[in-house]
Amino acid sequence: MGVARRREMDLRDIEVVLKMPVAKSVGPLGKGASLDAAIEGRIIGRKVIKQITLYGRLSERETQVLRNSARFCPVSQLLSGKSLEVEDAFEVVEPPE
Repeated sequence: MGVARRREMDLRDIEVVLKMPVAKSVGPLGKGASLDAAIEGRIIGRKVIKQITLYGRLSERETQVLRNSARFCPVSQLLSGKSLEVEDAFEVVEPPE
């Protein structure tokens, strides 16, 4: 929101959802199995989908500036540094008149 505020963009809110694909079916957690092993078995690959929804009236240029800023935010840098593939998905939702 800092970039939007400094550039006086009409950005009213941001929603960020991180998704990590997991297996559809996993057997029961057997006796003596650790929770870490169960969780590791469920995760598929090393991919995170970062779904960002921007609420406001934004031009294409403003949306692009915010998209670029999102790549360099601390959360993105943290995820990228963990050998994860981060896929960005953006949506802009304009408020009703």
